[in-house]
Amino acid sequence: MIFTSLRDAARYAGVTRAAVLYWTELHDIGELVDGRWHIDREKLDAFLAARRQLVELRQSMRKSA
Repeated sequence: MIFTSLRDAARYAGVTRAAVLYWTELHDIGELVDGRWHIDREKLDAFLAARRQLVELRQSMRKSA
């Protein structure tokens, strides 16, 4: 599935449009096509999963310190 706007992708991810735009630059999760952003949901899901794992890892490290 492809989100055809930053707004839809941001709503799905629970973040701002600016965050999704930033992620497209860093993690190649989308592309600009004819003036509209197309965000690949599978790539976005993979990024979000990795982001969640990082948060969990940081939390567990804080608890063990």
